[in-house]
Amino acid sequence: MIERRGKLTRELEHVLERRATKVVLSILIVLSVLPLDLIENAFGPVLLVIFGTELVVRVAVHRRVLRREGGSPWGGRLLLVLDLVAILTFLPFPFLANVSLTHPLRLLRLIRLVLLLRYGAQIARDVWGIVTRRERLRHFLLVTFVVSILALLSAVVLVNLDARTDWNGDGRSSSDQNGDGRISASELVDVVWWCFRQLESGDNLVRSLHEHPLVIVISLLLTAGGLFILAFVIGIGASVLEQLVAAERQKPTGLRNHSVIVGPVHAAEPMVRELARLYAKNRWIAQAVPRGLKGLFSRRVRGPESRIALLGREEEPPQYIYDSELRTVMYRQGDPADPAALARVDVSTAKRVIVLAHPVDGEDADAVAVSSVMAVRELNSRARLYVELRGVGEVARVTASCGGERTYPLEISRLIGLFLCQHLVVPGVDRLYGELLTAEGSEIYTHVMNLSWEFEALADLPPAWGGPAIRWEDLLLGAYDRHHVVLLGAMLGSKNHSVSAEKLVLHLNPHAASFDPRAVKLGACAGRVPIKALRGLVGLSPTYAELQRASVDLSSGWVPEAAAAVGPVEDMPLGLDDGGLHRVLVIGENDALASMLGELAIFVRGTRVVVAMDGSEERGPRSRRVGRIHALGCSKSAEGVFDLVTDNAGSARCVFFEELDVRAIVAHPVVREGGPYDAVVVLSDPLATDPDARTSMRVLQLSSRIESQELPTSDCVHVLIEVSSPAKGALVLPRLERLKNRCRQGMRTTLVSTQVLKNYFMVHSAFVPGIPSVYDELLSERGQEFVRLRVARRWPSRPVSFRDLLRRLARHRLVPLGVELRDRSLVINAHPSDPPFDGGEVDAIFVIGDTAALGRDVELT
Repeated sequence: MIERRGKLTRELEHVLERRATKVVLSILIVLSVLPLDLIENAFGPVLLVIFGTELVVRVAVHRRVLRREGGSPWGGRLLLVLDLVAILTFLPFPFLANVSLTHPLRLLRLIRLVLLLRYGAQIARDVWGIVTRRERLRHFLLVTFVVSILALLSAVVLVNLDARTDWNGDGRSSSDQNGDGRISASELVDVVWWCFRQLESGDNLVRSLHEHPLVIVISLLLTAGGLFILAFVIGIGASVLEQLVAAERQKPTGLRNHSVIVGPVHAAEPMVRELARLYAKNRWIAQAVPRGLKGLFSRRVRGPESRIALLGREEEPPQYIYDSELRTVMYRQGDPADPAALARVDVSTAKRVIVLAHPVDGEDADAVAVSSVMAVRELNSRARLYVELRGVGEVARVTASCGGERTYPLEISRLIGLFLCQHLVVPGVDRLYGELLTAEGSEIYTHVMNLSWEFEALADLPPAWGGPAIRWEDLLLGAYDRHHVVLLGAMLGSKNHSVSAEKLVLHLNPHAASFDPRAVKLGACAGRVPIKALRGLVGLSPTYAELQRASVDLSSGWVPEAAAAVGPVEDMPLGLDDGGLHRVLVIGENDALASMLGELAIFVRGTRVVVAMDGSEERGPRSRRVGRIHALGCSKSAEGVFDLVTDNAGSARCVFFEELDVRAIVAHPVVREGGPYDAVVVLSDPLATDPDARTSMRVLQLSSRIESQELPTSDCVHVLIEVSSPAKGALVLPRLERLKNRCRQGMRTTLVSTQVLKNYFMVHSAFVPGIPSVYDELLSERGQEFVRLRVARRWPSRPVSFRDLLRRLARHRLVPLGVELRDRSLVINAHPSDPPFDGGEVDAIFVIGDTAALGRDVELT
């Protein structure tokens, strides 16, 4: 009870201290003291309710504010008492009905103006602290001294030379106003004040050239000098404002339940933009409430605004946050491993934190990331913490151990290797990722059932479904028809209380015949999901709202109609498209190489891979280079050549070159004997001064060798290029396109930006709980994976809806994601109301399935 009361007090204080609340209350306070009958008669009761509520809240949080800010309690208590007296004047007392608005009791309302000073006290303290700094006081004293001396000296010159003009506007043009031949102190002050006014503004310049010549000259000189002094004062003011902005950046952002990104945020523009788009796309979400009267009024609630805070080492914020779509993004400067700096982005109240590895930290990047994890956990033990790691294995375990629960190390190099392997074995998958990993179109979302009423509703589901399990095909078709959701799987568990998605058992594609033994232990079987163990859903949907509504309907007892049996139709043959890989050449080396080779050997049986590696001193001593080879599992077979035999009847040969030049590569006997190559992979070099420039040069040299046939390649060779910046990497694509038109009609080129992939993946991992586990299974050979089914023979020209594909592929234990047409367009999760496809225009279908259990040929019948 005490904990709930403390939480309520914190929430009330947060609402009261918000800038929007202060602005609204300030406007109402100013309106309340205006001597207008309209405000008194029409808005008096409204102001009484608003100010009374505000007073109650301030009384409730008074003790908490006092503990935080310190000082004597009597000042705050006195202010509360005076505020109470001022609020009482809004009560409809009979003796106040016909009195003047200047009645003393009404004047008590002016006490509330003190609150305006309190609301602006922080800014006033900042300004006072900046203005009263020693160097700033010297500036002000210098300006004051110069202005005073110039005005006084000019007045003395004018008086002594008996220059005559109207000094004070009384119509008499003489310094001796009394005519006694003497200048009194008041008359001298008039002349000094006239000189000061010439300095103060150019508008006070003498109006006529018929004045005394000396007056004209001094007026011009003082006006010109005043302009320089004014420029100096403006410079001081600009400096004060600059320091005021800098001081503001040292204060907490005031955000709550927000997303924090720490690290090299200046280079994370794609990540920040994607996170903002996801916030905007999921602005309106379905509220998880059961159907009925309560649900009628609360089915949809407004989701969170784009609340994002960035923490970086540079003083100036990144330029991209000034774009209109990122106007709510806030930046603070500081060390990501410093708790004081993390407090400036309000890590203690954050919902999710993303820790990025900094490239300049080199080999210590993971160590710095672990330090940041510990600093975050000092302030917040409940936020979801996602950490980018360069290394794999031990460093991930250390990170998880330091961060505790809700800490998710992301081994980016391993994930990049899996993505690269997928681009090789699943042709065209890059366009699929272009929609699944961005806010465009549909994405993969998860929904976890963690409310008490959901657990109670699940207990009542078996009678509705006529048994202890859900027929997955019925639920799949019903969710698509009703909510435009393609259900990809379920999350299973045994506990009847709130559990994070990562602690549940992921059960992708329940159509499959074999899956995780943990799911079997919880009662899963082919085509059915146990109701007792159901704890969440995984689905492809336009936004999170559709998947959540599907879950609410299921929990509320909705049972879709049984799927109709598939009748006999014309043959619609499909074949597994694995890219036709048999021989692969890899040029270059980075941290993603190991996972790419490992998964490639598992995905494609009998693949022969040749890896051309850099053996120069730039890569470090020879012992370290040999250590990298042994880490891949290779053994030395000749000087500079290391061999690896994979478990899937494949092999890999790693060749060291003193200078990794394409001419030397294509001339090497091992490389020439390894051809003709079905794919050539050019990896980005992280040690290069400009990795993309070096990659582009290698691609240009490679294209010349392919054209001259010095490098043996197949007619349908696939050139996979890894770059950091997609814009810079795309500059070489026209050259490859010309090569394709001249001599390689079947050549395919894929440009993969690992930085964009990393940013998008980390954003979706942070935004959607449990999504790293989903992609970890889909990208690796274990369990379910992305599969491209090509049309073996052209289908008959007849209508084919996406629902037909869902129903027909279910019998083959596959879940379709999208359809690729002959015009190269890709339609992901077509809407149920969209017109059907022309079967004759379908070129391929992207599905989720198990390639190990899937034969080389599949037929829809």
